[in-house]
Amino acid sequence: MRSFPAMSEPLVSVAMCSYNGARWIAPQLRSIIDQTLKPCEIVICDDQSTDDTQQVVERIASESPVSIRFFRNEQNLGISRNFQRAMGLCRGEYIALSDQDDWWHPRKLEALVQVMEGREDVAYAFCDARLVDQNLKPMPFLLWDIHQLTPQRQQILESEDAMELMTVANFATGATMLFRRYWLEHLMPVSPNWIHDGWISLMLSAFSRCVLVREALVDYRQHPAQKVGACRREQLKQLTWQRRMNREFFTREAARWADAYAFLREKKHLMRRVSDLELVRRRAILDRDRLALRLDPSQRWHLVSEHLMAGDYDRYAWGAISAAVDLIWHE
Repeated sequence: MRSFPAMSEPLVSVAMCSYNGARWIAPQLRSIIDQTLKPCEIVICDDQSTDDTQQVVERIASESPVSIRFFRNEQNLGISRNFQRAMGLCRGEYIALSDQDDWWHPRKLEALVQVMEGREDVAYAFCDARLVDQNLKPMPFLLWDIHQLTPQRQQILESEDAMELMTVANFATGATMLFRRYWLEHLMPVSPNWIHDGWISLMLSAFSRCVLVREALVDYRQHPAQKVGACRREQLKQLTWQRRMNREFFTREAARWADAYAFLREKKHLMRRVSDLELVRRRAILDRDRLALRLDPSQRWHLVSEHLMAGDYDRYAWGAISAAVDLIWHE
């Protein structure tokens, strides 16, 4: 078991990324400043905003009891690289990721730290979130409803078998996460084929354990200007088969999981169960072959039967339905 330095009061850094967020960022900053467990700092990396984001932040920083450190990127980095920069500038024992347009419930940081304190085997925690519209009016469902994070799946994510689920989908949204900064150097760099929060939660689940806070402690704002959001992700799930399961989709998926496997293979000495590497390898092979049969239909029967026999369709996809789709697919 790895040991971490004991601190009288846990130090939490908040890593926030901003881009043209002048309309949204003030309420979010105030919700962070008003936490029952105050962060030691808020690190904001701005990705070349063209609005008044910097001026809004500077105004709040001048009155804030919490240190706010603002950095403007010399060039636009994109969301994942920007978060990498923000995390790298953090100095606290824990790092909490923050979007610019949400609103945190007052106990969010306290609740997440509380479930991790004294548990050196836990690398990260995450909570549920309430989906709200652009005016913070609640929608009739929670984030875990969108992710289909059932009580059974919650138990699996907290168990030794977490990678069984994490190789199927990501259940930990960055805005709801807290993780130990100790692990940061082992997570970097994030693959350019991944969104940062999916990469972080996958790697931390491979290296250590997570614990869930079964409360909605974030108001997760949904609006048209978002780069990524729960409703936008749900809309992607509802795309037609023609768009959802085409060559472009599997080109991305094959690249993502190939990157994850190559990264973990180099870091297997950190994995809590080296056998989990095989789960990532099989996922990478399945997506590679699902792309291959779209490029060369003559391979369909061979590849589909092979993965059916191996149980890959049941483990990583929708079983016989996905296999049937692959057999009849045409573009």
